[in-house]
Amino acid sequence: MKKIREWFKNLTSIKKIGVVFVGVTVVPSVIIVVLSILVTSVGLATGAVDMDDIMSEEKENVEGETSKNEGKEVEKNTDTKKGEKELKEKDIPQKDSKTEETKKKPSTDDLEKWVIKTVNDEIGEESNTDKKRIDKVSLIDYVYTENNDKDRVVNLYLNADDNFTLKMIGRGILMKSSDVFQSLFKDDRVAEVGLFWQLGTIDKYGNTSDDVITKVILKRKTFEKINYDNFLDQDYEIVADSFFMRDEFSE
Repeated sequence: MKKIREWFKNLTSIKKIGVVFVGVTVVPSVIIVVLSILVTSVGLATGAVDMDDIMSEEKENVEGETSKNEGKEVEKNTDTKKGEKELKEKDIPQKDSKTEETKKKPSTDDLEKWVIKTVNDEIGEESNTDKKRIDKVSLIDYVYTENNDKDRVVNLYLNADDNFTLKMIGRGILMKSSDVFQSLFKDDRVAEVGLFWQLGTIDKYGNTSDDVITKVILKRKTFEKINYDNFLDQDYEIVADSFFMRDEFSE
């Protein structure tokens, strides 16, 4: 019995030692595990904060880079537009004073074509002697006006119609002259018109030639004074700026 009691006593001591041992070994482990959990939690929290900071910094960096890129793009576009503008300005031909003057000055060829067409439409392309109505057209600058760079003197050499008598030939010339004057002075470029009427004549030796038998010249100012509703063609001898008719054709 005594041995049994001692055995139980020893067993109790062993239990206490085991508890102590367990307490000494287990409790620190538990503490370590708890501390580890706490440290991990804090680390995660800290890491989360650090990650937020990192993400925020990355966002700011990206936005900064984007702004810089946009700024560079704007500058690039501005430089490109300036370059395009400079190229366009270089491509634009410089105005030449001579070119401008040429543009302002009416084309002599155009006016001559218009004169020929107008006269042919008014009094016919041919005379009754089967000659072309217009033998020659001469256009020269009119130097007696302020607009002498555009005003023209129109000189026409025309073939007259034949008729029964010389007087009738002269009368027909003056009538057709009125038609031509009224047609040509419709164009503002015409400052003066000279009509030189030709007719084939035969001299005493039997030779024929186209001589000027009548000349009538009107300036625009003179033309504008004439009222053709009441005007007598034979009065050109009085009102014309220059007039000539061979005696045998005049009345």
